[in-house]
Amino acid sequence: MGWLSRGASGHRATDRLRPGLATVALGAVLAVAAGACSGPPPVSARDRNWQQDIAYLARELPAVRQAGLGPVAPAAWHAAAARLEAAVPRLTGGQIVAGMARLVAMLHDDETLVEFPRGPYLALDAQWVGSGLYLLAVPAADRALLGARLLAFDGHPVGLATSTASATLTVMTSEGTKETVRLRPAAGFIKWPEFFADQVPGLAHVPLALYRQDATRPYWLRVLPAQHAVYLRYSQCLPDNGFQRLAARALAMLKTDRDYRLIVDLRENTGGDASPFQSLLDGLGADPRLRTPGRVIGLVDQFTDSSATVDAHSLKQAGAVLMGQPPADPLDIWGNEQIFQLPRSGLVVQYTTITVDGARSRWGIPDVVIRPTLAQILAGDDPVLAAALSYQTGR
Repeated sequence: MGWLSRGASGHRATDRLRPGLATVALGAVLAVAAGACSGPPPVSARDRNWQQDIAYLARELPAVRQAGLGPVAPAAWHAAAARLEAAVPRLTGGQIVAGMARLVAMLHDDETLVEFPRGPYLALDAQWVGSGLYLLAVPAADRALLGARLLAFDGHPVGLATSTASATLTVMTSEGTKETVRLRPAAGFIKWPEFFADQVPGLAHVPLALYRQDATRPYWLRVLPAQHAVYLRYSQCLPDNGFQRLAARALAMLKTDRDYRLIVDLRENTGGDASPFQSLLDGLGADPRLRTPGRVIGLVDQFTDSSATVDAHSLKQAGAVLMGQPPADPLDIWGNEQIFQLPRSGLVVQYTTITVDGARSRWGIPDVVIRPTLAQILAGDDPVLAAALSYQTGR
């Protein structure tokens, strides 16, 4: 996905101490005696708080998560938590948060996680195209980096920054020259939908294809009369009735104009509430004419995730043709996320409460796979939408 690098420990991490021979001999004896009596140094309030949070996480998460520890042996889980507790005095706050994230990752549940705290961020949009990671949005002052391939981050493979004050990027520019640039992070935090929108003030970005325009709106509709199509953009699954109203409008247009097709764009939709989409599915099921291949087309990409993947799968079952790239997690096993907070740090832990795809079926796989090239992305072209608009109905 497009990503933003934040903080010293990755996503949302935060941070936090010549006398005579006889005299020397006597001093050494006294020092040994004092050391033997004093025991280990007292635990600081800071360390005690972190250790209590780790213990709470290790105890609470298996109790509330639907699958408990799953395949992880309780002994292995508690041993890993104990090792992290013991290491607390040697770690920064950010390293402790990263350690808790690694602990939770033992469950292999991509929807159960520790939400990293907010911190400084680098306003960048870097996305995988083929085997390379390319900069699609950068600070306006570094506009020349647009289209550059990101090779290293603070001298290491792309990953965690080593400082909250700045980060050094090693890139291969579109002209083929290797350069190093130092960027300073901004204060605050970028959340969805700005994560993909590239509409943060002060950013330069490549030309935006239609589906990336109006990205701060969770859903919108546009009629494309020249192409005889109704385009329904669905970028967020929100628990309201806004999408249902748009879906009803789109279906009404298709009933009026029999030669129009419906294109439902689920690209960069990372999920949420799956219930609003049901109104569209019900409408498609009520009209057999909408099951003609190509009359309804769904668009997905590598950022389609969670309930949006389920929506894409349901759309395909309703007779739609799916186009684009395979979704982020076609094996979406877990769902219905809930949260709790760690008592000392206030960090939020998200956990799953239902099994969505126990059979481990691959959901949302496109019928027609289309992978935009770097040149197309840099030009703002959208070969996926173009293929949907030119698809021959009934084939």
